[in-house]
Amino acid sequence: MAEKNKRKHNSRLFFVIISIILLLIIIFFFLFYFKPLETRVIEVKFSVADHPAFDLDSSKLVFGKVLPGSNAIRNIVLENKYDFPIEVKVLASKNIVQFLQADSSFVIEAFNTAKFPVNLRIPNNADFGDYSGKILFEIRKKLVSPK
Repeated sequence: MAEKNKRKHNSRLFFVIISIILLLIIIFFFLFYFKPLETRVIEVKFSVADHPAFDLDSSKLVFGKVLPGSNAIRNIVLENKYDFPIEVKVLASKNIVQFLQADSSFVIEAFNTAKFPVNLRIPNNADFGDYSGKILFEIRKKLVSPK
């Protein structure tokens, strides 16, 4: 009888250990699979002023001076250097997100380039001053959608 209980206990223990190992494998797979391939951060700057002015700095997204009630558009060019499609998720800093209009995500096919327009819209009642923040691009492998 003791031998039978011992075997039963060992089989339960084996089942629990295998279940834990499988659960850990699944968790690590999902953590690795959904982790961004890379992130890119672009600094955004603009001023709300009583006269327009331009700034053509290409290392940042600088809109210059923008009048209340007007808008400005700048393009960001992103390149997919991978041999598979990527999905780009776009996030903006809380202090500037209300002024920006842009797609929240988009796809770039393998070895292609995409022009991503960012539209700055200044409301009529915006306070004069300098504003700055960041746009974050999370780049992930595009999930294959079921057919």
